Parts: sequence; structure tokens; C-alpha cells
Amino acid sequence: MSELTCLVYPWIASMARGNELKFSLRSVDANFEKPVDVWLVGDRPEWYVGNWLPCPVYDARLCLPRQDRAKKMLVAMADDRVAETFVWMMDDIYFIRPIALSDLRRPWTMGEMTPEKLADWKPVREWTRQKKLTFEALYDNGKTLYDFCTHLPHVYEKSKLRELCNKYGLPDSPYVDDSLYENEFYPFNEPPLNCRQILYRESRRPSAAILRQKMNADGIRVFNHVDRAFSPDVEQVLTELFPKPSQWEKGR
Repeated sequence: MSELTCLVYPWIASMARGNELKFSLRSVDANFEKPVDVWLVGDRPEWYVGNWLPCPVYDARLCLPRQDRAKKMLVAMADDRVAETFVWMMDDIYFIRPIALSDLRRPWTMGEMTPEKLADWKPVREWTRQKKLTFEALYDNGKTLYDFCTHLPHVYEKSKLRELCNKYGLPDSPYVDDSLYENEFYPFNEPPLNCRQILYRESRRPSAAILRQKMNADGIRVFNHVDRAFSPDVEQVLTELFPKPSQWEKGR
């Protein structure tokens, strides 16, 4: 039997557009290598019957979303029931084909930042400002500058996260944890890979037919969408893919 894999989901009820979490868990049940140990951190929907770590939602006026995410990560890190090595999930990530922990450990990136591009970069949104601050902190520490903000799950180790928090002042610093972590503890055993080989990420609202076509592309095993892209068509296709309730649903 494979070793138990721990998956941690941060979740805020008010941020959900629909049944994203339910479909994501169904995709884990259907396609992620077994056995798994799932933990929900934050709010808890009434249908959920799995492990849960309550954590308040931090006031958006006082706290950046990335800081809220980091504080939920600290809650998971502090609980001994959550494994030393865990997969950091999001509710809008769906495994649409069989996938294993070893697949998620590979160095999937969106590309590489260069010092020249970093110097010229003038971000206009808060999210991109945080990314630039992250790259600047990495550059100042002599680290690689790969963009690991892929919208794929990330495999974290608690001991390394604690080291990261101490070094970079998380969660108070508005750094992006995935790129910070992966570059800080680079190298991997293979060169960086294009995340588009495995991930289909949707930012628009295409028809169900187009969604099915893109999900069926060679190599694609993970589907992700931005908040505004969660539509009736997305829900229809996810229902087709995952009609069976997961082990974490009440009344299964």
C-alpha cells in the first residue's frame, strides 16, 4: 500500500462561487493515489464530514489575502495530526485524470524571471505587486527566480516552511508562498517543466463543449479556473466527470 498522503485545503465560505470544494474532493477520491488524509482549514460547509481545523477569516481591510492564506497554513503546521509533508490544495483545483504525489513533486513552472525583467517590471495590481516583492526577496538572497505560481497543488514540508517563515517574516510579509518556497529550496532532480503540459487553466467562461475538448488534450491531468470562470457550464462538466459523492460528503 502507498504511504498516506495528507492534503490540506484552506477554505472561506464567503469566497465560494458554488460547489468547487465538493467537486475538488470528488476529484481527489476519483483520481488521486490512495490512501489520502484530507484536512480543511478555515470554514466548514454543512455537508463536509472530514477532518477540520477552524480558523477565522481575517479582515480584508487589515490583511492581504496572501496573509490570510499564510495564517491558515500556520494553523495546519501547528497541528501534529497534519503530516510533516503535505499537499497544499485549493478548492478550484480538480484532478481530471489519475495523478500521484510524485507528479506534484516535479518542478512545474510558468517560466523564469530575469533580473533585467524584474528591474523593468511595473506591476499595476496587488497580486502582481506581491509577486514582484517575492522575486526581489529571492534575488536579494541569491535564489533562482522561477515562477511557481502555477495554480497547481504544492508539496510542502513543515520544517522548511518554518525556516521560510523565520527568514522572510511570514505571514506578515506579503510574499507569495509557492514561488518563495520552491525557489528557496531549489534545485529539483530535473530541470523546470512547463506547467501547461499537465494543467488546463481557464480564465474565461467557455461552453461545456470547449471545456470538454480542452480537458481531453494530451497530458492534461489537472483543471483549474479563476473565480469568475466558475459557470453553469463548468459545473455541468464537473458533474459529468464526478457524479459520485466523495468519502467526505455527508450521507454518502
